[in-house]
Amino acid sequence: MKADTWWGGDLPTELVDPDARWQELGVDTIHDLEKEASRWTVDPRVPAGKAKLLAVARSLFCHSYFTYEYLLVSTVWGLFSLEAGLRDVLGASEKRNLVELVDEAHRRGLVSDGQREMLHFARQFRNKLAHPKEQQAFTVGVSAPILEMIHDVVGQIYRGGEAEPPDGSNGGAV
Repeated sequence: MKADTWWGGDLPTELVDPDARWQELGVDTIHDLEKEASRWTVDPRVPAGKAKLLAVARSLFCHSYFTYEYLLVSTVWGLFSLEAGLRDVLGASEKRNLVELVDEAHRRGLVSDGQREMLHFARQFRNKLAHPKEQQAFTVGVSAPILEMIHDVVGQIYRGGEAEPPDGSNGGAV
């Protein structure tokens, strides 16, 4: 397997140095992050385009092993999927902002009080990133729970607000 580099060349992934911050956090290999991301399933009812956005978010999360700032990018990418899913499920126009979409989903019972609060927290971070003064980064302690919750909520809104499939299974999630 090869990894793209910033200069456009290719290096085998074993030759790409991990970001030193991961070793400080006790993460030894990219596989540790892949294991975490593999827990975030995508409900089969999620349309392919939204599921692909979630897949890219998981990939960016894992590749933050090499470029730590991808944690932040992965979270924003997950929010893209959430916003697209909310627009789809709510039949909302492009003019409605994420605040309105999250609040409408909450009013319709598609997201819980706690999820609404966490989604607004993530949205506020995203908004700060839209007008940066310098490079910013999330920690894994911020990014991982937000991404997990986004995966849960995107599936949940396509299940009509059910926290999990009625039979208690993952609904064939991948």
